Amino acid sequence: MLVGITVLGVGLALLPLVPSPLWVIVIMGIFGGAPAGAIVSLPAEILKPENRGPGLGLFITWYYGAMAVLPPIAGWLQDISGDAGAPLYFGGFVMVAGLPFLGLLRGLQRRLSLKRYKAFRVWLPARPPPHKANAPPEGVLIDSLDSPDLLMII
Repeated sequence: MLVGITVLGVGLALLPLVPSPLWVIVIMGIFGGAPAGAIVSLPAEILKPENRGPGLGLFITWYYGAMAVLPPIAGWLQDISGDAGAPLYFGGFVMVAGLPFLGLLRGLQRRLSLKRYKAFRVWLPARPPPHKANAPPEGVLIDSLDSPDLLMII
């Protein structure tokens, strides 16, 4: 995914600079089309099922917000620079500048999956009170998924 986004961003910025952009477009199509599905599936991979609806709504809101705001900025850059390639440079910059956010999202995903793998349940038995000598033992059920502080101890 990193390679695809990088190739797409750099290729987009190179389009105005090369005399014949056919090969740049072909390479962008080969490498740049592959990560699209993976990018769209990132929120679903990270969010818990009970939070998936609002999380995907937030993701789509930011996506379409960027789709509404960034093209006018690219056009404005063309207007002030007088260069027809300015929107392409801007688009390539935005794609490459998004890579740290992808790294942040993948780090969050790794942290959450690590938390799931290290999940445990412990039953800590307590001694029955003296007046209930024959009663079943009482205890405390500790679940690491419900207690992130406990997970930090591991």
